Amino acid sequence: MFGLIDWFFEQPVESGAVFSLTRTPRANVFEFEWLDQTDPVVFITTQRMEELRDLQARSEEAGMSTYEVLREVMSHWPKGADFLTLLWEINVVRRVSRRLVASLLSSYACFYQRSGSPVWHYDSKKVEQGFDKTKRKFIVRR
Repeated sequence: MFGLIDWFFEQPVESGAVFSLTRTPRANVFEFEWLDQTDPVVFITTQRMEELRDLQARSEEAGMSTYEVLREVMSHWPKGADFLTLLWEINVVRRVSRRLVASLLSSYACFYQRSGSPVWHYDSKKVEQGFDKTKRKFIVRR
């Protein structure tokens, strides 16, 4: 897709806009429709976007690791957050892959999911425990 930058700057939301692409009879031509709504999982408010941009500046200054950035982002969500919410917010601060975020969430004792819950939680009291030693068998050395 191309030619959407002017359209993007006119939109009232920076993140989480929902749109539809529909195939047309012409090859490689699609119909674009903005649905004028946001996806609640990936929508980031203007205030939160500013907080994340401040974190971006601080993380560059301090040379924070992605693990440290994830802890900062998670501290904003005391009741837990969906994986995609965390991924979107971390990507405002620093471009990271899904795999890296999933690896960090599943490898450190301070991040956990409650049984049957889709959201991730952060327990600052468990930061000292570091890497979950039961996960070592899943590490691939290259």
